[in-house]
Amino acid sequence: MSETGLTVDLHEAKDRLEEVSMASHQNIDDALKRYHYVIRPDSLVGTELAKVLPNTDFDKWYEDAKSTQGGMVGSARLNWPLDTSERVSLQYKLLTNIVEGKINLIDFTFTFTYEDNNFDANNAAFVERVLYQFHNDLIRILKPVIEEEKSSSSSDSIDKPDNSSFVDPIRIAELKSIDSLEFDLSRIIQFCNELDAAYRNQSYLAVAALTRAFIDHVPPIFNCKTFAEVANNYHGAKSFKGSMKHLQTSARSIGDAHLHTAIRKKEALPTATQINFSNDVDVLLSEIIRLLK
Repeated sequence: MSETGLTVDLHEAKDRLEEVSMASHQNIDDALKRYHYVIRPDSLVGTELAKVLPNTDFDKWYEDAKSTQGGMVGSARLNWPLDTSERVSLQYKLLTNIVEGKINLIDFTFTFTYEDNNFDANNAAFVERVLYQFHNDLIRILKPVIEEEKSSSSSDSIDKPDNSSFVDPIRIAELKSIDSLEFDLSRIIQFCNELDAAYRNQSYLAVAALTRAFIDHVPPIFNCKTFAEVANNYHGAKSFKGSMKHLQTSARSIGDAHLHTAIRKKEALPTATQINFSNDVDVLLSEIIRLLK
């Protein structure tokens, strides 16, 4: 199944958001404009958001937020609504106002996300506390639309290689939102990104190797030393154990075969079908997220 237009745009938005997170205060305005351009109101993402987001009074909410400012710099509070769609609506309007110059980013960070007398530190707090949360919720809201588009395009997959997402963007967003004191998830997130990129680019040898490396990386999260212990001894649901045993036996064997087989007179390269353990990887990721939240 090939990726839908909305999924492609969300992948691009994620890439642009990473650029924002790495931008210095001298170029963060341009990075924000590139991120916003992908999800602007007349884009595919913006059009779908308009169908599901409520009409919120941003001006009143923003004035109320600014009124919480006390005597200290950065003491104002962003009181987001508990309802996800209302919160995304306000955050979307906030981003648009900043990009259009109606709200000055420096003023905003010194009011709401002040960390130090340092532009980069304040901008980093803005990205962490506002943009990442907005993007994660945006993906959650649009997930039903993504699934519907994937379903409607399934008839096109018969004669085409399956180069859709290997890792659901929801999982990556959930991993990024976890603040674990015990485990650094940066390598897991990078495994997910590289698995996804390799699969979409039909780099199936790389997918086989990365899947094997990924399952060898995560056992400590389950208080295990090896993935074989996770598959055989972890007290999870029956369905979870089935998926882990599939990864331990089939995915590992296929990865080993492509990693360790010397050159031969004739070769058979892996196909998307052979290395597609995305369902089992998703089950593994969901359990990791459940344990660490």
